[in-house]
Amino acid sequence: MSMNIPELKRKTGFLHYSAPPVVGGVEAVMGAHTHTFIQAGYPVAILAGRGNARSLPAGTEFIHKPEIDSQNPKLTETNALLESGVVPEDFEQQVARIYTSLQYVVQDFGSLIIHNVFTKHFNLPLTAAIHRLIDDGLIDNPIAWCHDITWTSPNSRSKVHQGYPWDLLRTYRPDTTYVTVSRRRQRALAGLFECDPDRITVIYNGVDPVSLLGLTAEGQALIE
Repeated sequence: MSMNIPELKRKTGFLHYSAPPVVGGVEAVMGAHTHTFIQAGYPVAILAGRGNARSLPAGTEFIHKPEIDSQNPKLTETNALLESGVVPEDFEQQVARIYTSLQYVVQDFGSLIIHNVFTKHFNLPLTAAIHRLIDDGLIDNPIAWCHDITWTSPNSRSKVHQGYPWDLLRTYRPDTTYVTVSRRRQRALAGLFECDPDRITVIYNGVDPVSLLGLTAEGQALIE
């Protein structure tokens, strides 16, 4: 059995509203993941609305797309309307702009790991655009990495409403791999999707013992 090694080495993309140096849990996880991929010899890129290459692990490509930032000025007005239950008149135009901006970029990736966009309400035009890019076959191996879930959160449940586009955040796609960061999140997402929990993979956030314990080089060598 032959293996297509160049295919296995296709670039892996990570997509989120923002990236380091923006401080946040998701941003920290993406930084750790890209570092691990690079150490293993795999090319990676982060696609985000805010951030810069200097704050990422050496060797990470940074692709800046301001329109996917959850805090871009245009989105502030859009989110205020959506949270009140009103779909902006230009919502579909916003979706189309993001689709056009991403359609060629995403085709470079062998896998695209999409953080929180499938389950959080922070940029619903982006969520809709990602769904359409998958529908059109432009994203290979989409992976929805779900840290948080708006529909099941006591703090944000009131910000989503029945119907489109809010229902996208509780729509299960059989062509997408879902990952949650805990068993509790897995149960919550499976309940929301009305699917078997086994369809959702649990991958806990990793811990670097050297950083956590503040080990010196000598301490690390002694332990090893």
